[in-house]
Amino acid sequence: MKEVLEFYLQTSIYTNYDPYKEYYQTLPDDIKTLANLVKSQMIHRSELRQGCLHHNQFLLFPWYRYRAEDDILMTAPAMTAELFRLNKNGFVKRPIEEKLVLTCRYAAVLMVSILKSKKIPARCRSGFSKHTPDRKTAGDHWIVEYWDNKQMRFIRVDVSRITQVNHYNLYDIPEGIFDTAAEAWLNVRTGKRKIEDYRRGHRKNLTILAQALFHDFHALMNDEISYRFTPPFISTEEKVNNLTTEELNDLDQLAKLMLDPDQNHEKLKKIFETNVKYRILNSPLVQDEDHLETERSIQKWAQHSNTK
Repeated sequence: MKEVLEFYLQTSIYTNYDPYKEYYQTLPDDIKTLANLVKSQMIHRSELRQGCLHHNQFLLFPWYRYRAEDDILMTAPAMTAELFRLNKNGFVKRPIEEKLVLTCRYAAVLMVSILKSKKIPARCRSGFSKHTPDRKTAGDHWIVEYWDNKQMRFIRVDVSRITQVNHYNLYDIPEGIFDTAAEAWLNVRTGKRKIEDYRRGHRKNLTILAQALFHDFHALMNDEISYRFTPPFISTEEKVNNLTTEELNDLDQLAKLMLDPDQNHEKLKKIFETNVKYRILNSPLVQDEDHLETERSIQKWAQHSNTK
């Protein structure tokens, strides 16, 4: 377990705390206080939209500001820099016009980055969450897992829902609320749950489960990719519907390893480091045709490695 915890102290391009290391370390050490502080720096675009529709104080949000900054502020340093640009005092109680408009993945990334700067092993998790234990449908969601030395376990925190009314402990999410992407995938594949039990927006299909599986897989490897990034072979509903039996079985095996990511850490790490199909990603500006040169480069790299 020591190696696993050391791994989750490492950062990625997304959680790199170096530009703000000293500042992050001045932020509260108490998890609840810190989580509330992080959440108070941003507002979800759906909250903003609903607030405007109800004609309340959210109408104070400037008309010229972006209504979604997910594509702009991809990393913890970028989010923090923008917070300082909007208010030179950094993480403070800020009015609506100074908040970032970001979704759950971003709240999780920022929280994880700060925890890592404090030498607390932490990771993002992608999956599906309910608002109440008895609710059948779970929506796509990102949370934080951090290591608690006293309890000797990873504790789950839902940073982005702290300001909402909930019926469970947001600072130690109980069983039955959040299904990891691997759990959701296997639940549907084995018939334990219906595909309609999981959704992303209004979509309820195997595609959202396959894509979430890779968002969580990459997050477990300290590569907290955007929910708009996905391996080419599952980038569309048509491609997922045409996956071969072998490909589906391979995804099942990956999901089974992800059910216990700590026990299977080395196996998952090996897959991440060697399986090109699972590593190459499409994004808003990179599509299937853009990977041709990448494939040639991989072949050249393999040939070069074999000659050593």
